[in-house]
Amino acid sequence: MNANRHLVLAAVLAAFACRISSGGDQGGAAAGGSKALVVKITDRAGKVTYEAMSPEDWKALQKQIALETRLHPKALMEAEKAWREDETVKKKSFPKMAISPRKAQVVKEFNDAGKAADYAATKEAEESEKTLDAEKKQEERDKLFKRSKEEVDKEKQKNAEKESLYTSARNLYDTKLAELMSAESGEGAAQGQGQAPQQQEKK
Repeated sequence: MNANRHLVLAAVLAAFACRISSGGDQGGAAAGGSKALVVKITDRAGKVTYEAMSPEDWKALQKQIALETRLHPKALMEAEKAWREDETVKKKSFPKMAISPRKAQVVKEFNDAGKAADYAATKEAEESEKTLDAEKKQEERDKLFKRSKEEVDKEKQKNAEKESLYTSARNLYDTKLAELMSAESGEGAAQGQGQAPQQQEKK
């Protein structure tokens, strides 16, 4: 189990390093020497990730999440409505408690983006280790209560089905949220165009 844990942690660190070098997920955390922040992000499923980013990207992320949070109740309502109209899932309750607005907070600031990226990678590895620890504890509980393989497999299957249902609900929610955000963006642009002639008249 320890060997597997080290392999997983090594893989996480390697993958995170690749993300940083490619600039894919870091949203512009510049090369060493520039100010950077390490941000803890909790997604809609409650999964935690860490990202190194510039102060400018942090401001953009805050703005994005603020909008998502404001639109969350309506997106949730529309997703639930669409769920009830879907013949494949309408017999099952919409799992609204499994969907939460994203959250983000700065956990540390650095004057060197490289150090920020290293710290973020370390925090990512710690999260992976927590997952492994939880799995190990569950295995120990199963042995303690002498649960049969059939019982364990049945519970795993049940959990997998539940998570699949949650994933479907979150995907539907994401679609509705994206539609609302797109509509809001369009309204903002229209209002801006409508104000331009008025400003010209004042001149």
